[in-house]
Amino acid sequence: MIWRVQMLGGLTVSRGSQVITRFESSRVAALLAHLALFSRHPASREELIELLWPEEEFEVGRHRLRQAIYSLRRQLEPPGIPPNSILSANRLTVSLNPTTFSCDAADFERLVRKGRSAEALEAYLGDLLPGFYDEWILTERCRLQSLFEDLSDIAIGAEKTTNVKLDAQRPFVSLPSILTDYFGRADEKRTLAGMLASHRLITITGMGGIGKTRLAVEVARETSTEFESTAFVPLARSIHEESKRSTLCRI
Repeated sequence: MIWRVQMLGGLTVSRGSQVITRFESSRVAALLAHLALFSRHPASREELIELLWPEEEFEVGRHRLRQAIYSLRRQLEPPGIPPNSILSANRLTVSLNPTTFSCDAADFERLVRKGRSAEALEAYLGDLLPGFYDEWILTERCRLQSLFEDLSDIAIGAEKTTNVKLDAQRPFVSLPSILTDYFGRADEKRTLAGMLASHRLITITGMGGIGKTRLAVEVARETSTEFESTAFVPLARSIHEESKRSTLCRI
């Protein structure tokens, strides 16, 4: 079972039920973060001293690095795990065995490189190592933030494009809202619907008040999925004219 080093949104190290959130010092935590982020190449002791204790004399920094390595090894290699199997340190370099751990920040960047944007966005749980202000951490934080923001912009643009396409495909319907149910006239509706398939203009005539407009609206509603646009447009200039006819027009 390997260690999981999580740095996005906060530093946590876990292996099965064992979870580490506290370290002897912030320098021990920063040492682990650097080794996990740059695991492709062993870090020289001089480089680590310069990064973690830039204000200290070299000999003091070298002593503190030895202490940090010892502290980190006690946490990563508890009894039952072979010494030096996870954290390797010699006179010149310090490194993590890449087969013994995984890192969420490295996984995020790998997903980005492979073009798996959705998975990368889901994997980015927060900024890198919040609460740490080392210059190299700030640089890496900004770099990963930029990758995430670029992915977010691309995803938002794709979503807008998809929504525009969906809206363009959705039929436009603008008909009066009528609260009462409509019963009867099934034969008339069926006849009018059939006529709309082959005629551009159909006029319904008759005495005022017999339900010509309501019939036209119901037929328009039931056939709206067959046309790109369905709309109710009142053409009458007076109640008298409206009582004479209602028109269904196919455009």
